[in-house]
Amino acid sequence: MTDKLLPSEKMHQKDSLDRARIEARISQSEDYSESRGVFKTWHAGLKEAGHQTHGRDGRIYFPGHPDVAVTRKGDVFGRYQDVRKMLDSTGATGKRTPGFAGIEAHHLVEHRLLKYFGFTREEGASVAVYSHEHMELVHGGGATIEDSLSKGLVYDIDEIVEVHEQHYRQIGRPEWGVELKSFVRENSERILHTYEAGGVPGSTKADYARVKAFLEKL
Repeated sequence: MTDKLLPSEKMHQKDSLDRARIEARISQSEDYSESRGVFKTWHAGLKEAGHQTHGRDGRIYFPGHPDVAVTRKGDVFGRYQDVRKMLDSTGATGKRTPGFAGIEAHHLVEHRLLKYFGFTREEGASVAVYSHEHMELVHGGGATIEDSLSKGLVYDIDEIVEVHEQHYRQIGRPEWGVELKSFVRENSERILHTYEAGGVPGSTKADYARVKAFLEKL
């Protein structure tokens, strides 16, 4: 008869496996340029082909993928399902395997945090990055989002935005925080309705009032 792992032991074992996978993918980073470098060339090519730029970040929407845009700095933004579809169509993505650094869609807010506001995994705001960048920038060394927003807990949308915005500034991607705030602003009515309907576990009238004020200032 074998002893069962205690929950804490299982978590430690999982963390060790996750760390090994992260370090393996980070080690590939020397062989690939930043995804922003790749997407800057895409932006330049689209602009040269006559496609119109929009907004302060000079974003251009991909032909055939009108809900996905590449910015002047080389960030590719859109809903998770739309970015995945665009990447699949270009052959730029693939399964995470040793020796292959595919480009993948990263949720700007993990679904575990966003689901309480009525969003599906596919609807979440995302950005396209190399798989090793995903691990290094978001889940690698130093302070991570998980340190401030622990798994298994529910957080209000204002705290979620503030933590992510600070983290993205720290890793040199403030534009990701700007895009996240834009996503939340565009969906503010939907988020408030979820609070009003009692869909956010543990939220109080004070939480609702604070969140409402926060959203009105975005």
